[in-house]
Amino acid sequence: MGKEKVTILMATYNGECYLPAQLESLQQQECKNWKLVVGDDGSSDRTLEILFEFQQKCPNSVEIIKNNPPTGSAKINFMQLLAKADTPYIMFCDQDDIWEPHKVQCTLTYREDIGIDNNIPILVHSDLTVLEENGTATGSFFDYQNLPRTTSLSSLIIQNSVTGCTMMINKSLQERMLQVKDYHKIIMHDYWATLIAIVYGKVGFIENHTMFYRQHANNSVGAKSPLNPLYLVKRLMQGRKGYKEQMEESVMQVSFFMETYQKQYPIEEQKRRLLEEYALLDTRNKFYRMWFYIRNKVYKRGFIRILMQFIWG
Repeated sequence: MGKEKVTILMATYNGECYLPAQLESLQQQECKNWKLVVGDDGSSDRTLEILFEFQQKCPNSVEIIKNNPPTGSAKINFMQLLAKADTPYIMFCDQDDIWEPHKVQCTLTYREDIGIDNNIPILVHSDLTVLEENGTATGSFFDYQNLPRTTSLSSLIIQNSVTGCTMMINKSLQERMLQVKDYHKIIMHDYWATLIAIVYGKVGFIENHTMFYRQHANNSVGAKSPLNPLYLVKRLMQGRKGYKEQMEESVMQVSFFMETYQKQYPIEEQKRRLLEEYALLDTRNKFYRMWFYIRNKVYKRGFIRILMQFIWG
């Protein structure tokens, strides 16, 4: 396995409807220097059969792991799969998307072109095209969700803007991710990876679309447009309790981040102060929290999200 330049990690669970198209898109990659490692989480449909058929087509490039017992979530599945990769670069793959033929090569080329020291955590991600369930392409994922294409720590601590299925990480970032002992204290694997990279290393963004993100009812996360009236109604129905739970999760994640890494890997002062203050935010009164958001430019993206932040935050 060590000869492969890129390991692609895929988490599967009952993915028979869309998995064949995704596997075909991997086989059609212009860069052939990859290996696929799949963690199946107890599928009861034809997912494993489809995977084994693909393995026969690519016998030296596919490893299939049956999680026993199942992990119960894509986040934990991916975090466990990380330990199986021993190549310089690692990419994450969802079972229901379609990769453009240039995706692997484009990401590798970008990483090599920016010339950043591989001894620090590096993450490269890209834009992607949202594909509706009926097959209609609706354009940029970032435009669809009104998300920033550049990542700053002040915006990241309150809302992730990096999509795991587009990202590639290096060995240094993998090693730090593997230090996590309690997966339940991180929101998502891609969110955690981005925090590490923005605090200790670099995050690079490819403007080009490298894949089609399939939007359907069974997405683990899904592309949720903040301009969609249905999205507004749903969030308002969740009310203050739902918003507060999300905020508590993000505060807990930052607190756990500091607990996990700060002693071993010192953080530059400005970033450290921001993280420390955010980690204690749920112990402060509302006036203090509002002043913290304004002073540090910590805002969610989109009018609806910001409105909820200031009403319920």
